[in-house]
Amino acid sequence: MKRPYYKKIDRSVMEWGVTLKQKYEKDFLCGKKIKPGKGRDVDILWDGKRYPVKLRHINRTNFKNVYSLR
Repeated sequence: MKRPYYKKIDRSVMEWGVTLKQKYEKDFLCGKKIKPGKGRDVDILWDGKRYPVKLRHINRTNFKNVYSLR
């Protein structure tokens, strides 16, 4: 990842995940696109420990598609 991404850890993170801001999408994708409705495994480094999460390309019908960490 090229720059740090900060998100306050709260209950919403544990239940619904985190929607990535558009300016950070390229950092998380690392040049490998994900088709809408699909995802892949990635690791998050937090406090010196690695955590496995899913990077999902959320296909929304009435809004722009987004990427989410779950």
